[in-house]
Amino acid sequence: MKNITRENAMQMYETREEKWEKIRKQHNSLREKIEAFYHLHEDMLPSDEYLQ
Repeated sequence: MKNITRENAMQMYETREEKWEKIRKQHNSLREKIEAFYHLHEDMLPSDEYLQ
């Protein structure tokens, strides 16, 4: 069995900043996909007159 040093153990885990950066990238990607879908199917959405 391989000896695990503290440095090796720390490399196995993401830092808090790395986790938040990954979440931000996923959020931005999802936002872009929603916006693209909205613009692609804009004619299928209800008009503003239904929202009043």
